[in-house]
Amino acid sequence: DVRDESEFARGLLPGALNIPSLRLHEEYSRLPVDRENVVHCNTVTTSHITSQFLKRYGYRSRYLNAFVRITDNQHTTEP
Repeated sequence: DVRDESEFARGLLPGALNIPSLRLHEEYSRLPVDRENVVHCNTVTTSHITSQFLKRYGYRSRYLNAFVRITDNQHTTEP
């Protein structure tokens, strides 16, 4: 989850790790390299760019190509 801390605090996907996109260059090594990483943000563009960044550094990555509304730790997916 590459949303900022305040957005992440309002709701998260189960098992999500929060690394805000502005700190990704400093903290991407926290991500597991032995499994695929799925990137989520409120904008698909940021998710896509982040996923491409991770792939350049040897991570298996994909991004959610949908808007995921998260409130009170409940989530729904919209195309």
